[in-house]
Amino acid sequence: MLPVVIGDAGAARVIFHNIVMLVGTSLLPLAFGMGALYAAGAVLGGALFLRRGYALMQDPTPAAAMRCFHASLAQLALLLAGAMLDVALRG
Repeated sequence: MLPVVIGDAGAARVIFHNIVMLVGTSLLPLAFGMGALYAAGAVLGGALFLRRGYALMQDPTPAAAMRCFHASLAQLALLLAGAMLDVALRG
């Protein structure tokens, strides 16, 4: 609905700003004891998601939006896999 109100370019900017906040928040568990595997998943997934979000902001097309959506799924999978492996291997 947001693109109807502020246009595709405006919606892409909002999406990118939300991605930045999400990635920043996903790094917070590192301050509370999560280890290297979590960090790897958070950084790799976050970098991919940020890259696709920036690309969407530069070219707000449906194809770029789908690539950004798929990057969000990859980011979540990497983040959760890193968290599970990090905790499981701690013993």
